[in-house]
Amino acid sequence: PEILGLGIEHIETVLNNGFSVYYLCLILIGKLVITSICIGFGMFGGIFSPALFIGATAGALFTKLATVIGGATVGLAIGPGLIICGMAAISSTVVGTPIAGVLIMLELTMSYELALAAMLSVVTSALISHLLFGHSFFDRQLLDRGIDISQGRTQIELMEQPIVHLANKDFVHFSKDTSIKSAINQMAEAQVSEAYITSNENNFLGKVSLHGLLNSEDTLFVTSSLIDKPTQIKHDASLQQGIEIASEFVGESIPVINFETGKLLGVLSEADLFQAYLTTQNKIIDLEKK
Repeated sequence: PEILGLGIEHIETVLNNGFSVYYLCLILIGKLVITSICIGFGMFGGIFSPALFIGATAGALFTKLATVIGGATVGLAIGPGLIICGMAAISSTVVGTPIAGVLIMLELTMSYELALAAMLSVVTSALISHLLFGHSFFDRQLLDRGIDISQGRTQIELMEQPIVHLANKDFVHFSKDTSIKSAINQMAEAQVSEAYITSNENNFLGKVSLHGLLNSEDTLFVTSSLIDKPTQIKHDASLQQGIEIASEFVGESIPVINFETGKLLGVLSEADLFQAYLTTQNKIIDLEKK
C-alpha cells in the first residue's frame, strides 16, 4: 500500500526511520515501477508526489548505508539530512524547478542548514540531469514530440507552420516531350531561369535550368538536360525544416513534393522563406510586447 497514492504519510514514516533497509528497497523499486506504468498509460497520479517519495526513500537508503559504514554516530549526525536532500534533488529535477525545490525544503524543515544541503544536492542533480536527460520531465516529453523550447518561441512557431501553405503554384513547367528550343523560348518569355518537368498527372519528373538548356542541342527533349539530384522539400515539412534545407541551396526555387504520390504541389523561393521567417519573428516580438 505504501507505493499507492500520494505517499505523504509514508514520507513522514521514512523521515522517522520507520522502515528497514529491505523494505525501503522494495517500496523504492515498486514506486518506480507503478509510477512508470501510470505515466505510460496516462493514469492519474502526476509526477511531483512520486518524485518526493522516491527522493525520500533513496535518501533514507543512503542514510542507512552511511550508518552501516560509519556507525550509529554517523547516522545520528546525518539525521534526516540525506532524506531532505534526496527529496529536493529528485523533485526539483523532475519538475524543473531548482529554486522552488530548495524553498519548499526550507518551508518544510524551517532549517537553513538543511536548506543549504538541499541546495547543493539540487545543483548537482540538475547539472547531471540537464547533461544526460533534459531540463525536466516535461521538457523531455516535448523533445520526444520534436519541440525544443530551449530554442525559443520563434523556432517553435516555425516548427508549427506547414511549408506546403507557402508553396507557390505559379511556376513554369513542361511535359517530358517538350523540345529544348520550345522550353528556352517559354522560359525567356516568363523571365525565369528554372522550370519543372511534370507528367499529365502533375507528377514531378525533374527540374531544368536555362543555363543547362542553352548548353544542350535544341533538337533534343528537355528530359535530356535534367538537373542531377535537385533540392526538394517534402510536403509535410515545417517552415523551420524548409529554412534548414534552403540554407545550402543555390538557385531560383525549390519544389515542394508529396513523396507518397510524387506530385509537385508548388515551389518555394528563398524570398518566400525569408518573408515567412520575418513575419513569424515580428509576430513573436508583438506577442512579447503585450
